[in-house]
Amino acid sequence: MVLIRSVLLASLCLAPQAGAEGNLVQNGSFDRDTEGWTVFDAKHNFPGQASWSPLDANGAGQSGSIELRTSAFSGRETFSVSRCIPLPVGAGWVRFGGRIRVPSNQSAAGEASLSVEFTSNADCSGLRGIMGGQGGISNFDGWSSREETQPVSRGSTGVRFILSVSKKYVWQEGDQTGEIDDGEPFVAYFDDLFLTPASEPKGPAKAPPGVADFWRGSDRRGSSSAIRYGHDIVEAPHLRVHVIGIDGREPSAQALLHLHSDKPIRLRVELEGPKGDDGFRKYRLQPLTVAASNNQFNWGGRQTLEVRVYRRADPDRKALDAEVSEAGTGEGPASSSASVSLHILGSPTERVRAIRAFFDCFRRYLPEGKTNSSLASVTDEQLLASPMGSMVVSQPVGEYGIVARFEALETGFWHEPVFSEPVFFTIEAAPPPCAEDAGTEPAH
Repeated sequence: MVLIRSVLLASLCLAPQAGAEGNLVQNGSFDRDTEGWTVFDAKHNFPGQASWSPLDANGAGQSGSIELRTSAFSGRETFSVSRCIPLPVGAGWVRFGGRIRVPSNQSAAGEASLSVEFTSNADCSGLRGIMGGQGGISNFDGWSSREETQPVSRGSTGVRFILSVSKKYVWQEGDQTGEIDDGEPFVAYFDDLFLTPASEPKGPAKAPPGVADFWRGSDRRGSSSAIRYGHDIVEAPHLRVHVIGIDGREPSAQALLHLHSDKPIRLRVELEGPKGDDGFRKYRLQPLTVAASNNQFNWGGRQTLEVRVYRRADPDRKALDAEVSEAGTGEGPASSSASVSLHILGSPTERVRAIRAFFDCFRRYLPEGKTNSSLASVTDEQLLASPMGSMVVSQPVGEYGIVARFEALETGFWHEPVFSEPVFFTIEAAPPPCAEDAGTEPAH
């Protein structure tokens, strides 16, 4: 199976370790009430309501959650509640998160989010330090699990844990000042909140197990599917895959790209929000994230992008084994973009042949007397497992298709799978290593 995988959407229903030892948040599961959570006094705050709800993230009848709702004036679109948490002495990092539910098809458009703000005093008075937060949830009929690790501001002894709902302000006819409220609240629920001391993160989170069926939801690819976002109807985002040629350029739409079997397949993937009469629709999309063997994918994130490579002539589009050797993400003209380098894994026999050919070429340039003749005694299994062997690319020749699949896991508005149109290319046999130097003398 392809080594890049999406994550089961059902895994979002798994609660973070809110009850884990060291959780500093009191009444973060809202078993009976919202005691300890107070309105966060900020200039951008709009009046709202905070109340206890029997809707529990784990379906427990004896517990509940906190419900926040707000409306909006121009420039005042957010309502927040918070509680102050003293920090342990010497805390350098904190891990925080919780679970958020935002009902779909609300009349108001908005998002719900979690954030923290560090303060110089344990009671959250005094100087206020940096804030850290997570991308908001806009539309998700499930309990989305959120988690982030944040460095503590120097000199901080307290941290304010903030829950926020923000409604998108919609101008109304006759409103000259932005002070007319349409009376349609935006509502969200929060549960299982936690904040614990943490160690500095050493690298990105590992990708969890992926979905069994890559093509789930592919019947909607290219359709005019749309979802209500407040008063707007927004279409699905667009996912595009570009295969980069050997010369670093993209081919024309009519050309079939030819790649060499000894070079990785280089892709650029773009996720773009839909365009409307007023330009890009302004709803949040979770960025593209890709897991790769070089471990480059965003801190603490879980991958949202999977790529499938298959034989062009295969009507079932069966996935070929492929390995992602490098990946990076960024923001650009599109909502999100990713660069991916991968190669198709040939049969063990083909790979061993390529590795031995590579070493034979390498040995030609060793000084006389330094040639290592022990390669012949190395088993095929040892070659395949060797670090140097993993660097040798030997892809089977043939015509292939490649399709990308995006599925948001946590943040943003769109949570249905989004597929790219297939891109086709040919892999041709590369010259054997050192073939161009067949007439040269080895080094002495």
